[in-house]
Amino acid sequence: MTAPNQQPPKVPVAIEGVEMLGQRVLLRIYGAEQKSAGGIVLPNTAQKRQNFAWVVRLGSNVKDILPQLNVGDTVTYPPHQLSSAAPTFEIPPQNGVQYHTINAKDIDAIIRSPNNA
Repeated sequence: MTAPNQQPPKVPVAIEGVEMLGQRVLLRIYGAEQKSAGGIVLPNTAQKRQNFAWVVRLGSNVKDILPQLNVGDTVTYPPHQLSSAAPTFEIPPQNGVQYHTINAKDIDAIIRSPNNA
């Protein structure tokens, strides 16, 4: 499994007012529009979920657990983190960009390019 070769997106203004608490991390789910080999745009429900996301916000205690984690990093997380018990959401609603909160200890890996390691 390899991370998509993408740059972190700009954070929308609506996110500026979001403050994460404690050990929580706000992630922007990789959900870029994907196309099939024939050029058909696949809706999110038809895409194979790859558990990659960008870090958007860090809670005040995250650096105690993962001091190397920074806003803008690409991370991986366990598949069960996107269950109905921990739903994704959109900020602002209906903009098509999905966000998810996760506990910092549940992040599996930070993915860096060789040039930024």
